[in-house]
Amino acid sequence: MEFGPHRLMLRPRESRNLRLIAHDLTFKPAATVTWAHDVSGNAVATAVFDEPSDTLVIDSVAELTLDVDQ
Repeated sequence: MEFGPHRLMLRPRESRNLRLIAHDLTFKPAATVTWAHDVSGNAVATAVFDEPSDTLVIDSVAELTLDVDQ
């Protein structure tokens, strides 16, 4: 089965209080990923898969810091 392009929103939108420290994406099957921002400031990834597969796995791991106003 061939997968078409997938539009992914997997990262939180950063703000004054929320910072993205690290983000790692892995795909099976392999994919070419391009990033853009939508009109609301969200990070949007587009994944184009390199080969047909009968399984799709997307793993997203993010490290964040959250500062709380007191």
